[in-house]
Amino acid sequence: MENCDNCNDEVGHVWKYRRPTETMTYWREERRCASCHPRIQERFGQAGT
Repeated sequence: MENCDNCNDEVGHVWKYRRPTETMTYWREERRCASCHPRIQERFGQAGT
């Protein structure tokens, strides 16, 4: 099991999510579960619906 960097839930699979830092000069990589990852939500709809 892996932990989501956003919600800290223990899930079976996480996806890499890259977002710009506050200064917009670098990218920060996070590991997010399906319910926290914005692209996964767009593609498959909100979790639990």
